[in-house]
Amino acid sequence: MARLWRIGFVWLALFGGVVAGLAVADVPVTECVEEQRVSESTDEWSEPYAGVRRLERVDPGAPLRIHAVKLDLSTPGLSLVVTRPEDRGMKTSAFAEQYSAAIAVNGGFFDVSNHDPIGLTMGEGELWEDSRDREAYGYVAIGDDNRIALSAPSELLDEPEEWMAHIVSGQPVLVQEGEIAVNQGENDAPPRHPRTALGLSEDGETLILAVVDGRWPGESHGMTLAETAELMRELGAYHALNLDGGGSATLYIEAEGGVVNRPSDGDERQVSNHLGVRIEDTTPEDNGN
Repeated sequence: MARLWRIGFVWLALFGGVVAGLAVADVPVTECVEEQRVSESTDEWSEPYAGVRRLERVDPGAPLRIHAVKLDLSTPGLSLVVTRPEDRGMKTSAFAEQYSAAIAVNGGFFDVSNHDPIGLTMGEGELWEDSRDREAYGYVAIGDDNRIALSAPSELLDEPEEWMAHIVSGQPVLVQEGEIAVNQGENDAPPRHPRTALGLSEDGETLILAVVDGRWPGESHGMTLAETAELMRELGAYHALNLDGGGSATLYIEAEGGVVNRPSDGDERQVSNHLGVRIEDTTPEDNGN
């Protein structure tokens, strides 16, 4: 049984690996960063639910459109859920509706031929068949009490621990202990894509989900992995993990009409697994007394 570190999350670096044709090159970020430009971005914050802050950032100069939610994990009635194996291949909005999730994003990478996940995956206590931990992948494990942990990619987990109820995998680690953990190299070409990422604050009390639109000329060209890491750190992530992106990148918020981003396929993609946020109303009923 592999050892897990936990301070909310404890992240360890991922070494090497290629995901969907995007390579992590061993060169310093500072040597590959493009010429700096003056940001023209505007941020619009809203609070669609108690304990939830939602950001929409538009930067016409980039161009770039970013969507993010920051979740207070101590909020009464807030819980997390991942897709069960029998529900693979659903659109993110369909998953949210079936699982009564007020907020949802696409999850980890997968085999497009059969929607089998790449990396360890579990939903509501059900481990996906043939799902396994991989050296190049990290995974986010979630307990029913919103306990969250990430394994070390170099120390594989044979089977989920008893407290784990939900698991979604991804790679690479974007932010590790407040530091950028990825490099943008020559193999990351074309470098900018739609992105989905997950992050956690240093105190483990705030979960951050972000989706970056991309592949829309004149509207949003997407981000490199290094830029996504910078974004997550800016949003308060002390640890952050890259999830499946490209045409899979989707953010659903029921209170704001459903899918709030613009998927690059022109419509939602049917993806293997998803991460959802359930929000129950815990306000006591007024019985007239």
